[in-house]
Amino acid sequence: MSQNRNSISKQVLAWTAVFALVLSILPYSVADQTSDEYFESWSYELSDTDGDDQYDTILFTFDPNTNVSEYVDVEVNMNVRDSDGNYVGGDNEDYEIYWTEEDSFEMEWFVDDCDDWDSDCEGPFNFEFFLYENINGYSYFEDNFTESNISLYETTIAPEGIIQIENGVFSDDEDGYHNDIAFLSHMKDYEISNVTIELERKVGTQWVDVGSDETNEEGELFFKNMTSGEYRWFAAYEGVSLDAQSHTFVFYSATSDENIGHVGFMDDFDGDDDFDDFAFYRLIDNGSGSGWNVSDGVYVELFHAENNTLYTEDGGDGDEGILMFNDVPLGNYTFNMYNESADGDLLQSGWMHSYGSLSTDSDENEYFDWIYDYYYDTDEDGYYDTIEFEYDLDTSCDCYLNVTTYFDFYDNETGQFVDSFDVEDEIYGDEDDYFIDEWSPSYNGSFDIIITLYDEEENLEDEVQYDNVQLNVRSESNGTDEDSDEWFHSWNFEVDSFDIEIEYDPNTNCGCEVRVWTYIDVYQDGNKIDTISDDHYIYSDENLWYAQNWTAYEEDYYDFYVVLFDGEEGPDNYEDNFWINDVYLGEEDGNGTQGFNEWFGDVDHRVDRDLLEIGFNPNTEFEGYTNVSIQINIYSDDGTGMLEDTISALIYSDDYDWIEYNWTAYEPGYYYFELRLYDENNNLEEEYYSDDIFLKGNESDNQAWFDNLAYTLEDADGDDGNDKVFIDYTIKAECEGEMQLLLLLDIFSQDLDMIDTYELYFTLKNNEILEFTYDWENYHSEEEITFFSTLEYLVDGDSNGEVIVQDSSNTSFYLDVFDYGADFFVEDVTGRDIVFEGQNVEFEVILSGSNDVVVDWNMGDGMIYENAFKVYHTYEDSGNYDIILHVYDDNNFVEQYFDISVRNVAPTILNIMMDDTVNEGDQVSFNVQYEDVPMDMDSILVTWIFPDGVFQGNFVQYTFADDGEFLISVEIKDDDGGATMEQRMVIVQNVAPVFTEFALPSEGEQGVAMDFRVSATDPGDDTITYKFDFGDGTAQLITQDGNVSHKYASGDTFEIIICAIDEDGGETCRTEVIPVALLEQIEDSGLPGFGFLGVISALGAITLLRRRTH
Repeated sequence: MSQNRNSISKQVLAWTAVFALVLSILPYSVADQTSDEYFESWSYELSDTDGDDQYDTILFTFDPNTNVSEYVDVEVNMNVRDSDGNYVGGDNEDYEIYWTEEDSFEMEWFVDDCDDWDSDCEGPFNFEFFLYENINGYSYFEDNFTESNISLYETTIAPEGIIQIENGVFSDDEDGYHNDIAFLSHMKDYEISNVTIELERKVGTQWVDVGSDETNEEGELFFKNMTSGEYRWFAAYEGVSLDAQSHTFVFYSATSDENIGHVGFMDDFDGDDDFDDFAFYRLIDNGSGSGWNVSDGVYVELFHAENNTLYTEDGGDGDEGILMFNDVPLGNYTFNMYNESADGDLLQSGWMHSYGSLSTDSDENEYFDWIYDYYYDTDEDGYYDTIEFEYDLDTSCDCYLNVTTYFDFYDNETGQFVDSFDVEDEIYGDEDDYFIDEWSPSYNGSFDIIITLYDEEENLEDEVQYDNVQLNVRSESNGTDEDSDEWFHSWNFEVDSFDIEIEYDPNTNCGCEVRVWTYIDVYQDGNKIDTISDDHYIYSDENLWYAQNWTAYEEDYYDFYVVLFDGEEGPDNYEDNFWINDVYLGEEDGNGTQGFNEWFGDVDHRVDRDLLEIGFNPNTEFEGYTNVSIQINIYSDDGTGMLEDTISALIYSDDYDWIEYNWTAYEPGYYYFELRLYDENNNLEEEYYSDDIFLKGNESDNQAWFDNLAYTLEDADGDDGNDKVFIDYTIKAECEGEMQLLLLLDIFSQDLDMIDTYELYFTLKNNEILEFTYDWENYHSEEEITFFSTLEYLVDGDSNGEVIVQDSSNTSFYLDVFDYGADFFVEDVTGRDIVFEGQNVEFEVILSGSNDVVVDWNMGDGMIYENAFKVYHTYEDSGNYDIILHVYDDNNFVEQYFDISVRNVAPTILNIMMDDTVNEGDQVSFNVQYEDVPMDMDSILVTWIFPDGVFQGNFVQYTFADDGEFLISVEIKDDDGGATMEQRMVIVQNVAPVFTEFALPSEGEQGVAMDFRVSATDPGDDTITYKFDFGDGTAQLITQDGNVSHKYASGDTFEIIICAIDEDGGETCRTEVIPVALLEQIEDSGLPGFGFLGVISALGAITLLRRRTH
């Protein structure tokens, strides 16, 4: 609903034009108490946020204006009153307006924010708006308007999402004892009723049921005057468990000094319109309501629920107040709340959800963690023409932030502005990000470059400047496609019955526009039967997708050979190709992939302490690729469900497609698993049940150890004395998520003086194994040498935080001195500590003794650098590498090995291409663009998660069967385990039914039944109801059957309205006019049966009918 009004008459508008003309020749006036500010226009719109067909939100849009020719500060106040004139809500905002600008400001009010909770808050409401001019801290009334009698209704339907349940122990009655157990269920600011809470109390070693109940309309539930002790509870909504956590809490005797109340709660406490703030507090001393003694004297540990890693921890000082955690990032969390300190009694543990932060802390600092510049001669004319910047942006805020980096270029000699560009990025905390930008000038010269970093509130945060940068313009020969390379960056295909759509993304290494030609040859039984082609213009490595379609005329298997050429006038140079084999085109029979069966070729499992490794091989009769899904259920021996998960796989015929799935038990006991295999149409194909399996349980959440540690001695200089030691490490970890580990190797002389040390930082995931060898040569003295190895768990990610020793080992050997035979020694290579794939890193050799040597580098990935003490190198893929140095002079040659662990970088989602608002029944396309290091791009797995299905591929299509709001997820994962997920909300609109049959009689007679036959279809999965209004005053007929009959009691011309209505309120109506004739009962001999008045009435009716035929 929208309503617009304008308070300015035509005369006023005319005078405004004259006033503007006068102002053009007079000095500008100044805003003061005599100036005139007014609402030039306003409108409002009502909306239904919870989908219950009742308005609950109103949005006002208004344009305040002024008659003075300068900026004016104004304030707008909105007051909301009920029908009795009581104030129930409002808002106020300050604005700056200018007389010639058309400003558009908004204020929104949500009925659930109504302040008058003693009434139903269903209105009707009156909205009063007041406009004030602000001058030197004083406000002066200028204008107002009122909108009255607007009905809004409290929300009745909870939105889709995660339900949050808070739990607390406090005094809710007059006895003042903290022995009342309270629950509150809500989703953001929607209270959720009918949530079932099951409460248990621990008696001895057993948990005993003490009752269950449901939350009321306010989302609240109380168990009052309970016995002290340890409790736990579980929650379910509409029969579905809300989370798998066991929530526990404890309270003590009401008469005890230790009778302490305690509460954990989530809400929008900082008032920034998001729900991401966690509050914890305790209630000491007895008392009710206003007598509560609220204290922040608790200590809280907050963990990420998905991997049980610590997010943060903090404690209050015991003063009056609440312990707050603001702007907690989106996700699920578990917590432990202790009394007074981390060593105090555990008061409560549980689970909380943050709906994500919409705000950031403006007091936080953003900065360049590092920035490097590189120069390139891209046109190979002997002069640098491009500068490249590589940098990492960090923030002191433990949150996601949007920042903007501005690049400004000036002429060094004249100071004139030359060029600029800016880049927006999202960063999180001090995570290692890797951004690259480059620039080339339009003329030869010397340039000054200023790079500035701004936060999302446009505050300057950091600045870097480069002076006197010499760059030349790229030569004319550059930027052409001569000798350039083109290739298929990625490709995909979709099959729909007889049709196939082949998609591809062609790239070029030319920094220019290149015309490419794509030819697709179609093969059947090895014979080429058709060719289709298309041409496109591409630029550099832009992510541009193109598609070609082909239709088969008979059911069969087909092969497609896709070839890429470049050439401006036509296909000239061959560049790249790919094959798509064994594609079945034809009708499906609805029973799986063309009616073929799928089964488990093999199922196996392995147990390692608390780890259950399940492996299976799904097969299909179908001679080609098909998608299957496997549901994995794990149960304890009493039938309690421990896990329910579903994974998808693309399998080929009866190839050996071995799939593994791991699960960790947290408690010892017997378990069994169930596998369900579904085809691509979600038909169940096979079930598998295992025998009972005993798992020991996880004794520690995270642990790592030396699985093997071996030493080998060698006589490296050939003088019959061992002078070199090889240490072979095998390190294994068991953890949730991953562990940041540090290996320390300290080497001591026989006097226990440290003579050397070695450090290796690395990360291990659950059941991952690291194997490597470290070698050491004794250049010190002939004596007994001790090697002491320590493995440390860096809980906070670095050695400055909490460190837990995982394992250690030491041994000693008597070693001879290595006869180096040279006057130089290779001590170390710097730059190896923390390295990410795709990162350009500076490595430098550290030498002692003579520097008059040659240093050659073998980086371990095929790249070699010659005669350099310092090199810059980029590892294209993660993994463990050995850097081999060859250091030599005229008389000596030394080969030295240095290991390096290169970390994986998760792919980045660049763009999700989809429609935010669609219609039910429409097939909707989804596409995602992403980037990763080049080595990982070909192995990217894209997974889309829809309300009732999981699909894989960059481009997918999905049909929403009904209207509503649906959360869509897409995950981008590389083959090294790096993954990124984003979510989008899709609003699916209802579509009204469409008549497919509309058969009505053209005319009728009084008293004679007439048949009406109509039918309609609905694009959504909706039931259709038909409404007939026959226009004769009889009651409307509502039925789900479109075939009805009706008799008219009198003759006339009737207007008939027939509507088709779906269950979501969509309605389509048609109006028809049908004449109904009087039943002729007058015979030649007269009109028997009618009195005088009847005859006159009949004649009058006939006259009326005749008159209507003229």
